[in-house]
Amino acid sequence: MRFEPVTETPETRIRPQRISVGARLPAAFGGPRGIRPDQTAQTGGGSVDRLRALHLAFSGVSIVLGSRAPTYRIGGGVSEEVMLNLVVRGRRRFELGGRETEGGPGSAVVTPTPNSGAAWFEPGGRYLSLFAPDRAVRAGAPGVQLEGLRALAPTIPALKLLTSYVGGLMKEQVGVDRTSAAAIADHLVDLCALLLGAQGDAREQAELRGLRAAQRAGVIEAIRAGAAVPGFSLEIVAGQLGVAPRCVLDLLEEVGASFDAFVAARRLDVVRERLDDPAYDRMTVADLASSCGFADLKAFHRQFAARFGEPAAAVRSNRGKRRS
Repeated sequence: MRFEPVTETPETRIRPQRISVGARLPAAFGGPRGIRPDQTAQTGGGSVDRLRALHLAFSGVSIVLGSRAPTYRIGGGVSEEVMLNLVVRGRRRFELGGRETEGGPGSAVVTPTPNSGAAWFEPGGRYLSLFAPDRAVRAGAPGVQLEGLRALAPTIPALKLLTSYVGGLMKEQVGVDRTSAAAIADHLVDLCALLLGAQGDAREQAELRGLRAAQRAGVIEAIRAGAAVPGFSLEIVAGQLGVAPRCVLDLLEEVGASFDAFVAARRLDVVRERLDDPAYDRMTVADLASSCGFADLKAFHRQFAARFGEPAAAVRSNRGKRRS
């Protein structure tokens, strides 16, 4: 098994940027959508000015994850989009298009823009907003009525997948690869269409494209988070996603990858991180490899050298040279 290191430059990825969401919004974001903080309702003085969130925009899609001001007024926008707002932590209330809805963690609302009304957010919360082109979402869910404000239950599987998928994109060090930005935007539109109740051929296409892409991202994130944890297995990943183990394997095979290769690569990365961390100096290389899931020490050393271009022992011994 051979692992090739991946080289990236900052220009190859579109990364989230921090924006103000308190006393004012960036003109390019809030203006076209008619979204503006309600200055008369704000509390906390200067603390509102310091409210920040991550903003990621690519291929017609815009995502904002983080804090919110207590109150926003909405109206007068010109952008034709579908807005989905989800509560990660806290509570929020929307009044749009003559309808009102309120919800806590996991709850979501979807509405077309432009629309008129207001939104209230609990201070200290964490919220996710996704804006996708209205025409694309309607094309993905033909015949579905998308008017006014629609509440979505936290138990909808596609909503959980969308939350996880977007969460992965919004990590500052990850972002979106420029070459795949358009495809990822299509995946997000597909998931929105499924949330709205796409049927027939449109539903089948959304499931084959957006749903499976989100599931695949979920598999990769589960491997990243748990591969080096004792007891990690294919069955655990399948259980987290609510699918059969065979489905996990198929999701990776569809893109020419394998579960075992992903797991081995992640475990190698963790071993290398720990070899470079003085906190693990009391553990031998063999102990580190074993604790991260490698049962065959010879295979571990071979794979480590192939991935990083140097023996595992050299990483620790050369630590001082790299930092000087």
